[in-house]
Amino acid sequence: MEERAPILAARNVETEEGHVLLLWCRRRPEDIDEELDFGDENDQEEDES
Repeated sequence: MEERAPILAARNVETEEGHVLLLWCRRRPEDIDEELDFGDENDQEEDES
């Protein structure tokens, strides 16, 4: 499967296994199949207690 998306930034990182290229891409919300879950506000309040 091949997709295209504009690359906003790139960073080369050297790890023990070799080089890793990190890419930040811009995607339109309607093109994203996965839903991100940043947790519930109540989760943060419980962690701070």
